[in-house]
Amino acid sequence: MNKKDYNLTFSPIFNNLLFYSLCFMFFLLPIAKSPPLIVGGFVIFIWTLSGAFIRDYKKWLLQSWSPPVLVFIVLLWIGLLWSNDVQKGLQFAIKSYYWLFAFAIASIPYEKNQYFIYSFIFGLSINVLVSLMQFLGVLPYFKEDFATGFLTGFNPYISYSLILVHGMLILSFLFNTTKKKSLKALIIFFLVAYILNLSIIHGRSGYFAFILLSPIIIYNIIGKKKLFTILLTSLTIVLLFLLSPTVQHRLSLIKSEIILYYQGEKNTSVGLRLHMWDGAIKIFLDNPLIGVGTGGFEKALQQYSPEPPLWGLEQPHNSFLFMATNFGIFGIFSLLWLFTVYLKKGWKFRNNLSGYSMLMFGTILIIGSMTDTQIFSRITGILFALYMGMNFKQDYGENA
Repeated sequence: MNKKDYNLTFSPIFNNLLFYSLCFMFFLLPIAKSPPLIVGGFVIFIWTLSGAFIRDYKKWLLQSWSPPVLVFIVLLWIGLLWSNDVQKGLQFAIKSYYWLFAFAIASIPYEKNQYFIYSFIFGLSINVLVSLMQFLGVLPYFKEDFATGFLTGFNPYISYSLILVHGMLILSFLFNTTKKKSLKALIIFFLVAYILNLSIIHGRSGYFAFILLSPIIIYNIIGKKKLFTILLTSLTIVLLFLLSPTVQHRLSLIKSEIILYYQGEKNTSVGLRLHMWDGAIKIFLDNPLIGVGTGGFEKALQQYSPEPPLWGLEQPHNSFLFMATNFGIFGIFSLLWLFTVYLKKGWKFRNNLSGYSMLMFGTILIIGSMTDTQIFSRITGILFALYMGMNFKQDYGENA
């Protein structure tokens, strides 16, 4: 068998394995912790073994998103050179492997992107149903009292609340683009289920994302109506959402925890964030050029806190402040560059399912990054990389 015959025989097999493995990874991300990482390892193995990483180097190395991604990765590793906590820094630097998934998915033709989105929605919908059944007592809780996990019994509820809103936005787009009444009815059913699921979990970041982006959901559902109608409908749904006892309780804690913080009690969810943000700004102002190095935030924060809080604070719960404290102005520039290229690409292809999903997720990621370092969270960090690497039609200016 000559080289040409070998490629013709094995290339389709590897291509299919890579595609279906990525679909499975999208499916698992909303419902498990370790399984998607295991599948992700297989994705990288196939991508490497097949030679796709060499064959398709233009698709992952020579794209508009490649420079900011590579700069971001390099910063994480060279930041270890001046870090005051190399061990902690390694924990963050190692997470740069998320971006290998961006490189691998770039080998998949653009016309298959929709199947990744379908796989994600399928997995998320299963988890939503399980979560609601946990809440109703039909199924037991797998982890504490948060109905956010399924296979492993654990998903960070902040990230989960954000991907629930992402799922709502995708469902609303699918509703807008389908003509089948039965499918529209099914989409509405799951859209309501997603909102109910959000209303029973503790993710306030998801609450704010839902409130801010609900007009887009309504716009997709009711069509190009008057702005007043869209805003009124959105307001009505948000008010109904706010009737949830869980939502009311979680939102009421914000005020009480702010008061406690200024009374000297910082060991609350909001209090710790205010403490970290205040410290992060001071750290950045004292180290504006290159920061304190990868993973150096926690030790640097101790200089401004004579009475350390009860919990370890390895990152400032804000993606922008993380980059600012760890890498100074270079870190801020790196993240802004990354987000700018990402959103520009999503906006360019916003009229198709994958481009729209990419754009909406980027918006949600930025909202979530205000209260947590979502660029390193397993679910949102990996989705960020996967969306970034997606191909789009060459006719519109992307290599496919």
